[in-house]
Amino acid sequence: MNILQECINELNSFILEELEDKIKLTGFMNKDRLYDYYERGVKCHYSQGVFPLSKYNVGVIPNKGEAIIIDENNNEIKYSFVTLFSDAISYKKDDRQFSQIVIIRKNTYSTEYNFQSSTSNLIFNNSLALDAYIKEAYGIHINYIKEEL
Repeated sequence: MNILQECINELNSFILEELEDKIKLTGFMNKDRLYDYYERGVKCHYSQGVFPLSKYNVGVIPNKGEAIIIDENNNEIKYSFVTLFSDAISYKKDDRQFSQIVIIRKNTYSTEYNFQSSTSNLIFNNSLALDAYIKEAYGIHINYIKEEL
């Protein structure tokens, strides 16, 4: 895990700006402070830093958190997740029975879904891609509320 991801993991909400050769991260204790800063210019950030370009995972945002990603072209992408499913699943692999807790969350701003387990934290473009992954990885179907915006 890189230092950028470690910082993201500690935040409730953040603004991440992808610049030409670096990433600027501004962190907040909650999404209300994020919007005070972003929309009203209030200096209420919790942390701020500049990092080398590196990969990051927004799937770690807590349910009451929010992220705004601003890419090099000034496109704004928002993330805020709501949990649709959280339970233990059972599945077979190599003729052995396994179980683990999984969480399925929906980005309230798009058709994206977040799948979390003890071994992964992934973002999918839509419920079809998520369902295909679950079928491929676990050989099962999970019934969860599907909300396509």
